[in-house]
Amino acid sequence: MFNFGRQLIVRNPHLFSVYGRESLSFLSKSLLSAHVEALVADAQRSTSEIAEIQLNQLKRLVHFSYKQVPFWRNWIAKSKLQSPDSLKTLEDLRFISVTSKKTLRSATLEERSAKSTLQYSKLDNTSGSTGEPFVFFLDIRGAERKTALILRGLKWNNGIFSNRIVRVRNRDLSLIVDGRYIQFREMADVDLILGILEKESVLERFVLHSHASNLMVIAEATKRRGAHITPGAILTTSEHCAPEQSLFLSKVFGCPVGDWYSSREVDSIASRCSVGAMHINTEQCVLEIVDEGGNLLPAGQHGRIILTTFNNYVMPFIRYANGDMGTILKDPCPCGLPFPCLEFEGREVNVISLPNSKTIHLFSLFGPFQRRASLIQQYQIIREGPWEFVINIEPARLLTDIEISSLAKDIADIIGGEATVRVAMVKNLFALGEKQIVYKSNYSLN
Repeated sequence: MFNFGRQLIVRNPHLFSVYGRESLSFLSKSLLSAHVEALVADAQRSTSEIAEIQLNQLKRLVHFSYKQVPFWRNWIAKSKLQSPDSLKTLEDLRFISVTSKKTLRSATLEERSAKSTLQYSKLDNTSGSTGEPFVFFLDIRGAERKTALILRGLKWNNGIFSNRIVRVRNRDLSLIVDGRYIQFREMADVDLILGILEKESVLERFVLHSHASNLMVIAEATKRRGAHITPGAILTTSEHCAPEQSLFLSKVFGCPVGDWYSSREVDSIASRCSVGAMHINTEQCVLEIVDEGGNLLPAGQHGRIILTTFNNYVMPFIRYANGDMGTILKDPCPCGLPFPCLEFEGREVNVISLPNSKTIHLFSLFGPFQRRASLIQQYQIIREGPWEFVINIEPARLLTDIEISSLAKDIADIIGGEATVRVAMVKNLFALGEKQIVYKSNYSLN
């Protein structure tokens, strides 16, 4: 009976959610623990058992979407699949055409949503980091599952278990069950953040989550000021966390550093294990790699990441291109987990290759701007040469020479090498004949 209960939670997570229901909030932590326990047990299954769960979840999602969501009824009917009844194997998923922000935006929010579950919706939007802001609905019944997947990933990385996720970000995560949010908008916030984190350390163990660049600022300030901050685990996301950064964070805070691959619209795609491999949560989603023509690529080949998530029955995402690139690895991980491994390689249009063979993900450059959000209304990064970069900013007020120099130094330090960065203040930045493109290059590395 106990195993049956775990299986029920894995297959029907939305039945075990009280997120957003104040009258039942006292059940929230117990349900979260039950989700974590079920997911940890799930990772003990064989690869074939996980594949069976994945296929059953996929069939259920596609049938529901076809019957309940106008956009998907039309999209599937016009695809090679034509009917959800034709979906017999995981390979049949390729007969549904790939979707993108552009194709989904061609339909209204109502056309992309299921009326039967709209009461569980939460409106959200992407950050627009790729120049494509996108509005969508989340399914709040996935909150316990999302939080539990984060915690399972930290267990894989030997983190000390804690339900409390303390998020230090410019913008908070959606659908997190326990913990707190601390806003990090600019460097002036660091002292306040350290004080809050020291108080959290006295209360109980917690998971400290932020972007790698923010965590480095917090860690450097912690070391410099002798602050006593003791999280049970560190969780990075979005930006690439270099091995030397991970080692520094681990030494300063005395805990493991985990990594979590997720996006606003498709949650908890993969988590990093203690060996260092990023494992795809295949009982929660389908992750495919395709070429530019949308053709499915085998393991070991690099291409566009296509995602289908099982945890949003308000606005389903099926075969969705989120703009990322990656490779599913051929070989199993020595850690023994039954989940395949992914090499995540950053946004399609947001990778900067340098003359010293170093590759910079554009996410790595976002932190300095996020910390100065009250000073900078808009910005654009332009590459003018192998090591020459110009930062155009539309400031909220006239910046001092010290503030300009500080921003230029922060960006140059991230790029490294012989980087030179010039900051230019402009008015109406994106009225200069440019669309809202965060990064562009006037230089090609041959």
